[in-house]
Amino acid sequence: MNTNYWTAMCVTGPSHGPAAGENGGDDDVRDIHRPGDSKTLLKSDTLYQYILDTTVLPQEPPCLRELRFLTDKHELALMASPADEMQLLGVLVKMIGARNAIEVGVFTGNSLLATALALPDDGRVVAIDRDRRGYDAVARPELDRAGVVHKVEFRENVALDVLDELLATAAAAAADDDDGGFDFAFVDADKASYVSYHERLLRLVRVGGLVVYDNTLWGGAVAMPAGAPMSSTDRRVTATIRELNAVVAADPRVEVCQLPVADGLVASATNHQEEQMAATGAGEGKETASGGGGGGGGSLHSKTLLKSEPLYQYVLESTVFPREPDCLRELRLATANDPMAVMAASPDQVQLFGLLIELIGAKNAIEVGVFTGYSLLATALALPDDGKVSSGARITTVRYIACVILILDFRAWWQIVAIDVSRESYDEVGAPVIDKAGVAHKVDFRVGLAMPVLDQLVAEEENKGKFDFAFVDADKVNFLGYHERLLQLVRVGGLIAYDNTLWGGSVAAPPPPADEAHLSGRDRSLAALAREFNAVIAADRRVQPCQLAIADGVMLCRRVA
Repeated sequence: MNTNYWTAMCVTGPSHGPAAGENGGDDDVRDIHRPGDSKTLLKSDTLYQYILDTTVLPQEPPCLRELRFLTDKHELALMASPADEMQLLGVLVKMIGARNAIEVGVFTGNSLLATALALPDDGRVVAIDRDRRGYDAVARPELDRAGVVHKVEFRENVALDVLDELLATAAAAAADDDDGGFDFAFVDADKASYVSYHERLLRLVRVGGLVVYDNTLWGGAVAMPAGAPMSSTDRRVTATIRELNAVVAADPRVEVCQLPVADGLVASATNHQEEQMAATGAGEGKETASGGGGGGGGSLHSKTLLKSEPLYQYVLESTVFPREPDCLRELRLATANDPMAVMAASPDQVQLFGLLIELIGAKNAIEVGVFTGYSLLATALALPDDGKVSSGARITTVRYIACVILILDFRAWWQIVAIDVSRESYDEVGAPVIDKAGVAHKVDFRVGLAMPVLDQLVAEEENKGKFDFAFVDADKVNFLGYHERLLQLVRVGGLIAYDNTLWGGSVAAPPPPADEAHLSGRDRSLAALAREFNAVIAADRRVQPCQLAIADGVMLCRRVA
């Protein structure tokens, strides 16, 4: 198979791909994507396989596994969503309580089946593709066997035409364009039309809904220098993807997060509030390559599991820093000067948490491990003014909401319970910035060991199921103990996020004694703790887990029971 045929389809659609044997004279240039390659942006295939083997494949429904195996036999299998991407899509659909979805680009239906399974029985997904052969031959029989084919409304046509028809139908029904009838959309089609899809989907997806775009890092090519060797097709696709990322990052109608899952995913939550970025000061006066260790606006340090530093910097500079509120940036740069700055959450991690907090409508949070309060500030910003954050060991999620001082009864409206054994770094570095940001009233700081503090919270019946979100970045040896307590405090449908769950990729290192040449004794111990924790979470039926290779590894747990 000519692999340039696939990349051409990603630019122009199937009817415009080169004929067999044509590749634009690029025979001596390796394509970004080739058959047999794993679809990952991580530093090693071993780490990617670890994530699949421990968290993804054990959770995979048999019907999804069967469809994935069938798709793997297709000559264009590289077009399909991989297992980790399907898992994340399912978590996101469940997280926002979606009932109506749109999928642009179907192929054999991997992601379509994942979405259909996550929707309620009376949900529906409008599936759009200009060629239904893959759907009819591969996807539909599996959707039928899985008992979800009734949820799928397949439209065989050019996607822009179908989206325009949906908009016309909504207008005829006197629907409010700013509160569309869809909750979720996934786009994996011709990249040249992504910006046009974006404009239409923002009118179709409700405020608070989610739009996800695939292939937004294009195998890491978006971070390659101008003269890097690549085929002409890859060069065109890369330019198109860079344009999309820039457009979405600058769009005040959405909250954005770039995720290094599969070939790159941009998740954008619709907010339609154009004044929001101005209110937070996001995007103003940013440094671009100075200070703080690692450049890109003074990033704290290089905390990434991606295949290259330039790719990580691209994510920061294209999607994270342009949306960063001034108060959060100030605290990030101040934290970078601390000798223990490596303990802090990363900017991309904080951005993700802010998005998740908004998506689940969180009002009350717990943070186990605070340090300077960088992630705590992010969480406080993301919570509504009547929200509450409880700090216990560290908070690390913040929705980029306006830094506004609100006069409240502080005793009644704590939003975040923040827990740490010491508040020295918080008082010296974080507290002044948090106070200036106008969100200090949301923080209830508890000094002490996290386990006794959590036990105190659990002992009060009114706290059970009261919290919507929790972030844990503290002593790894107690993660499982924290998990049991947080499952009592966080509501069903709420989220718990654990940091450092891939420990620099060391979880995928060879077992002892072979790992002695690669890891220190401390790292071996911490890697073993992370492996044990990941295994327990993967087997815990009370949560829906998702391992993300963001920062040093983040295990998301959506409570389901």
